[in-house]
Amino acid sequence: MNTRKYPIILITLMLCSYLAPVLDSQEMSDSDKPLETSSRSSACISDICISEVLVNAFGAETGAVGPSDWTSGEWVELSNLGTTTVDLSTWSLSDHYDRPLSMTTGNVVYPTAATNMEIPAGDFIVLARNGDGGSCGFCMKNSNGMVNLSDASGNLVHSISWTTSPTEGVTLIEDTSDPAADWIESSTISPGESNQGGTPTGPVYFPGDLVINEVMADAYPSYDNGTWPDGEWVEIHNQGNSPINMTGWHLKDSAGNTVQFNQNHVVGYTADPNSMIINAGELRVIAINGSSYSGVLNNAAETLTVHWPNGSIGDEVSWSSNEPGFSLSRNHGTDGMYTSAYPTANASNVGQINALANMTSDLIITEYLPSTNTTGNFPDGKWIEIHNDGVSSINLLGWTITNGRGEILYFDPGTIIFNQSHSSATDISPDERRLIQMSNNFELYDYYEHLVLKDDNGIIVDSGWHSNYFGDNVSMVRDYANIGSSWIPSNWLTPGQPEPGDEPYSMKDLQFSEILPDGIGLDTQSWPLGEWIELYNNDSVAVDLTGWKLKASSSRSFTLGAYNFPLQQDAIIQPAEVALIALNGTNSFYLKQTSDLITLVDDSAAIVDSVAWDVSSENISMIPPSSSHAGYTTMTPSGIAGWVEPAWATPGDINPEWPQYIGSNDILVTEYMGWCEDMDSTVNDWIEIYNNGTSAIDLLRWRIDTATNRHFIIETGEIDNSNSANIVANSSKSTVVAPGEYAIISLPYQFLWATDLPDIYNPDGLLISESSVHGEGLTTLTCQSWISNNGLDWSLAAYPTPGAENVISSDFATAGDILITRVSPYENDFIQLKNIGQNDAYLMDWQISINDGTIDECNIDSTMFFPSMSSIIISDSNAMNSFTGQGMTFIDEVRPVFLQFSDIGCSDFSIPDLGVVITIVDPSGNLSDAFVFDSGPASHAGWTSEAISVPTNSVSDDEFIYVRGDGCKNLPDTDSADDWKYLWSISGLHNTLCLATDFGEGESIVTPIVGPQNGLLELIQWIDGSQTSLQVQLYQMQEANLVQALLDALNRGVNVELMLDPGCYNCNIWSETDLQYKNDYSYTLIQAGATVYEFNTDSNEPYLYLHSKVAVRDSSSIWMSSGNWKPSSVPAPDVRGNVEWSVIIDNDDLAQMVEQQFDLDREFAELMALNDYDQYQFYPPGTIGGGGVQSAIQTSISGELLTCPTNCVTKIVEFIMSAEDEVLLSQQTLDADWAYGWGDENPIITALHDVAVQGVGVHLIINGAYLDDDDQEVVDLFNEVWNSTEGLDASAVVMGEDDDVAKLHNKGIIVDGESVLVSSINMGSSAMNRNREMGVIIHSSLITQYYLDGWHADWNRLDNVTDTDQDSLTDKYEVANGLNRTKRTMPSGVTEDMFDSDGDGVNNTDEQKQGSHPMLADTDGDCAIDSIEITWAQRTALNTSVANVAIYDALNMEDADGDGIKDTDQYGCDLSSGNSPNEPQDDDSVDPEADDDMDTIPNKFDLCPDTEPDALTDFDGCSADQLAELADASDGENDETGKNTMLIVMIVAAIFSVGAFIILKQLESKAMEAKNLVSLEEQEMMLVENSESVDTESWAMPVLDGSGESQATEESSNFSPEELAKFPGWTEDVIQRYLDNGWSIDQLAEYYQEQLEGNQ
Repeated sequence: MNTRKYPIILITLMLCSYLAPVLDSQEMSDSDKPLETSSRSSACISDICISEVLVNAFGAETGAVGPSDWTSGEWVELSNLGTTTVDLSTWSLSDHYDRPLSMTTGNVVYPTAATNMEIPAGDFIVLARNGDGGSCGFCMKNSNGMVNLSDASGNLVHSISWTTSPTEGVTLIEDTSDPAADWIESSTISPGESNQGGTPTGPVYFPGDLVINEVMADAYPSYDNGTWPDGEWVEIHNQGNSPINMTGWHLKDSAGNTVQFNQNHVVGYTADPNSMIINAGELRVIAINGSSYSGVLNNAAETLTVHWPNGSIGDEVSWSSNEPGFSLSRNHGTDGMYTSAYPTANASNVGQINALANMTSDLIITEYLPSTNTTGNFPDGKWIEIHNDGVSSINLLGWTITNGRGEILYFDPGTIIFNQSHSSATDISPDERRLIQMSNNFELYDYYEHLVLKDDNGIIVDSGWHSNYFGDNVSMVRDYANIGSSWIPSNWLTPGQPEPGDEPYSMKDLQFSEILPDGIGLDTQSWPLGEWIELYNNDSVAVDLTGWKLKASSSRSFTLGAYNFPLQQDAIIQPAEVALIALNGTNSFYLKQTSDLITLVDDSAAIVDSVAWDVSSENISMIPPSSSHAGYTTMTPSGIAGWVEPAWATPGDINPEWPQYIGSNDILVTEYMGWCEDMDSTVNDWIEIYNNGTSAIDLLRWRIDTATNRHFIIETGEIDNSNSANIVANSSKSTVVAPGEYAIISLPYQFLWATDLPDIYNPDGLLISESSVHGEGLTTLTCQSWISNNGLDWSLAAYPTPGAENVISSDFATAGDILITRVSPYENDFIQLKNIGQNDAYLMDWQISINDGTIDECNIDSTMFFPSMSSIIISDSNAMNSFTGQGMTFIDEVRPVFLQFSDIGCSDFSIPDLGVVITIVDPSGNLSDAFVFDSGPASHAGWTSEAISVPTNSVSDDEFIYVRGDGCKNLPDTDSADDWKYLWSISGLHNTLCLATDFGEGESIVTPIVGPQNGLLELIQWIDGSQTSLQVQLYQMQEANLVQALLDALNRGVNVELMLDPGCYNCNIWSETDLQYKNDYSYTLIQAGATVYEFNTDSNEPYLYLHSKVAVRDSSSIWMSSGNWKPSSVPAPDVRGNVEWSVIIDNDDLAQMVEQQFDLDREFAELMALNDYDQYQFYPPGTIGGGGVQSAIQTSISGELLTCPTNCVTKIVEFIMSAEDEVLLSQQTLDADWAYGWGDENPIITALHDVAVQGVGVHLIINGAYLDDDDQEVVDLFNEVWNSTEGLDASAVVMGEDDDVAKLHNKGIIVDGESVLVSSINMGSSAMNRNREMGVIIHSSLITQYYLDGWHADWNRLDNVTDTDQDSLTDKYEVANGLNRTKRTMPSGVTEDMFDSDGDGVNNTDEQKQGSHPMLADTDGDCAIDSIEITWAQRTALNTSVANVAIYDALNMEDADGDGIKDTDQYGCDLSSGNSPNEPQDDDSVDPEADDDMDTIPNKFDLCPDTEPDALTDFDGCSADQLAELADASDGENDETGKNTMLIVMIVAAIFSVGAFIILKQLESKAMEAKNLVSLEEQEMMLVENSESVDTESWAMPVLDGSGESQATEESSNFSPEELAKFPGWTEDVIQRYLDNGWSIDQLAEYYQEQLEGNQ
């Protein structure tokens, strides 16, 4: 069975398997179909319409947009579909919450610089907030959003909506299939242009009247999954005007959890159906009643949606955080939520805590204690202090305080603290303070708490809150400077007393000037360690601080005395002096490192000064923000909150004052690196600063700020001499930076984060350089520096360049530029990477990952640069590292680099043999390439097909190398196995190289050689011209004259080197004679001083055979051929031989390329010595007689060197695909199917078919000496399939022989008459994938013409046996008689031998046998058609009364019976009288002209008038049965002898047939093996008989056009008078029959004239 039918059968079965579920799906019931939903979009009803929107911009979505950046901010595009200009200034755009976008030119970003709001017909206008990220007026939601467009009259003309958030930076456009549907993502962003189409996204949003009003997402103190009233819940509000049945409605969270509105969740549900009705304006609670421990709703970020019964989204809210026990209330007009003052389930929301009433009555909250380290009632427990600020007493009964969780503290005798100073247990007198202690159902929480005070009527009169934990025993007091904001910690506890700050202020003018809250090590150490405080006497008199106190929260108090002042003898501070107070580790007083406030009071408890700070750093003091010591003078500093760090500490010294800074501010932060944990921890962080101005800048006291750290510049840094990766400070180095110069600032290790935003402030505290956000999601452990050219926009550096110009990583190869091109997993592990990008590759910190179930990752540690189009080969050994490539020329002139895994920091790397994926990613984690092989995970990112595996019947796994494309220039990248199915390679150095193969246009001296006419003498002459060196690479060497030429060269001092195939014993390829020639001649040459190599003598790797035929002379000239050095390939003059194409080219570039291949092949060659061979005596051959040589031609050529298996497949395919007119092939063999590899079709065949489909003529001459099934298959493919069936201009012929030509051994191709391939390459997979082959493509019409002439001579060469189309008609006969030598089957389905081309009743085979012309119905032109003349001649043999006429004579002579009278004159054109035996009598019973038995033979000629209907007959009208009856009648019916004899003969014949079949199959197998492994030219098999050839000089058989053009003529069925005039005597039918065989009118006219002249 034809194996190519298997795929068809499999595909059919697969289609059936796919069809079954499709058909089955048609039976789905309606219940299986998705519910129909609706959206909010509407079709535009105006000429002005919304046409495109960007709702999900990159980053914060507030950036300005315009021609240089359309993705940093939101925008809306409007289009004018009308015919007139429209002024939009009074139109309006609004978002989901009806927030308008002002229709002013300030919001127009397209067209640029708009001066009005007019939009011309057919044009666009783009509107945006244009970088205004303020209150967000018009803001488009990323999900569930809407935009409305209204005209000047306020009429809504267009509404658009979307439900799911689109991809960041991708715009939305209308779904053209449904204008009412949600808008969809566009395929291309196109502001100001027509849209490019898109794909539908997401579910549908349709706003409803049921909306979320309040949510308890994090229940506390109950569990989240508690049952109502505990646990999570959602409050729903009917904001419409009608009742709604909640049945079927439901909630969904971002995780897809669904909560149905049913009896399990609706609070207040009863059996009464009306309990599921929510009236207009009503609130209802949906209790989550979570079934798991964690409930359903996220405590952090969450999105919650309300869904209609049909699944559409009706409402949506989102939140990012909440507090335990606090509810979230709806911020109406948005989908945002805020933290409620306290939960109000089934009641109206109370609002935000900071918006509630503050001190609206005489009774207010003044202080509360949320955290204690003791428990119980006052004074041990927590308390709240209230104050009567009025003039009348207030009864506290009925007053309450509600906390943030909704717990209520009732004022009653149990909670109101009473003592003897109070006038009443429940009354509070004017200006009195009372304490309220906790009850069992009320608690204050330390970290976050709300307090809401209500009077006895339930009216809110005061509130307070805090949002941080400040420690135990720290009370909270109101921040009177920011009413409504969170309360602040008190300096100290004052329960029942005025709060700190209410005390009188001292008249002494002392100030805190410097503090150290966090000393080195333990803060409790004594001076000079530990904590300290510095005071400055700003008074005019000395002040004694004895008895003064430092006071702080948590009841901290510290009384000062002389012993607290370590730098002086007493506690006195002189005017304008400072004094330092050392705390010396006292337990009663300490400084907090974060969020502290210290107050200095004098000896009468009057407040003198206070100091507060938010954060401090170890061993870094803090100073007031207005201090000049920090560098601030008259200007307000930026970026400072609370006390700040100074440039340096000055304990005990007056803080220095600095003048206002007047220097240049032209500096930029251009590079920084932080948190480099991949290196030693001693490597410092650093920042590079660049002077971008024209004057020098002193960086002293400039400040560097990050989100968490601050650094004042007091010295610059430099590269550490002992470690180039480290930047060290150098205090002796100037801090002055000249214009255009850099300064490096060394910072402590881990001072910077990798994604920090360093900002630079000048000495006056003004922000000079501010960084933009960058590095989101990047790990901090990268050891990569960030760089910027403007101090704002940051990108990763390719590598750090401290103090030098930046090197941007985007200037180097990026993800996608680095491809894996070769992988050797089985032996000599290596990976080859190629940089296909335009930039150099710097692969530091790129990662190679090998995953076979165990992931092995390696970050490349190499500072090497790899230019564009260069390769690196990383191997597991140093086997390949010795190669330098010096003197070699590579593709793109880039030499590959060979490294070991250890060279890139991957010492333990190895490649497993099975189930592997290899990936390479850039330092940011972006995948550059992936390769999956041998059952690896096909679903891996970056791979889209099955894994690639070693093809069957290929080389052994141990030697296999996977190759992408050709591994060099043709590098397909579809992320699939197809990329790796072009060819493969064998383990070894040279199979990783991409050597140069093209030589450019230039003058060369070329000798085109076409054998057998030429070849030997030219080659001898070329060898004789050698002066310094000859390098020869051959398959077989048997020509003594060429060996003699080499010996002569050796005698002249020429260095001669040969590389030969070693041959093989018992391999059906090499005979004993072949081997003997090789051994004897090798011995002879070595003995004379030649160097002889035999190629891979002990292995079939890396090549199966060295099959090239190439030589280099003096490194400047090459000889290339299809033929070996054998007498059949290079015969002596006038000796019969093979058709071979050879060429000699004097070209330095080409010669160097061939020598490079020789250099590589020596790696696998064995240097031979005399003792490797038997002794042999060489005898010089005789003189070669006669013959001339082909002249050399000096001309300009270009071309390409082909080598197998490296590039020959792709090069030949490209060569064929370049054809525009015709491809002519001259081939010993051409396989239709690969014998190796992954595919079933030879890629050469595929390329030929592709160009034929494009209208290129494709014509093949193939060798006929060993024509086998494979060769006949490709001949039939060209002729029967491509030409006859597909109508392509394709044809193939089997070359005939003659006295000069024995067989076709060539391997050449001609394209468009302009270029020619001369090579040793047979077009089969063995030669192209397993052998060392070489060839050269020459681009020159002048040179190509020589081979073109030879090709046509081969096409026209005919003999008496060759039958190209296997139709039993020889090519010679078909060509001579106008039949088609390439077409076996006619359009009617009849083979050409059985076809009656001229319609004379005689098929073409009988015409050949009888000697008549198959294209002329009347061969001799005597008016009797050929079938009548044959019948007449046969009848004469049966009529003894007339002369016997030979059939040949009847067909070709007018007087065939030799009676001197023209036969048709004597018997009529039907030859119906005068010679008929047994003529019927003339009577009425038989009509001589009729055909009674309907066998097409008239009665008068019918010898068997009673033939059965539809029986086949001969020319006498007799069927086979009737002839048998006639024979039986003469032989006897009952004689069994004949039967028995025939039986014996048949048995004997069967035995011979079986034996013959076995022998033939063995021969066929042997021939096929020889053909598949190398070529068949090595066996001399000549045809015994050589018959007369057609004279090709007098007439040349045209290449018939099979493209189908003649069919057009047939359809017209008429010829012009001019056309008919070219064929006198021929009818239109005769002309048409020729055209049906593929002839053109011009070809046929030429043939007609030649035939006419021949007949004359």
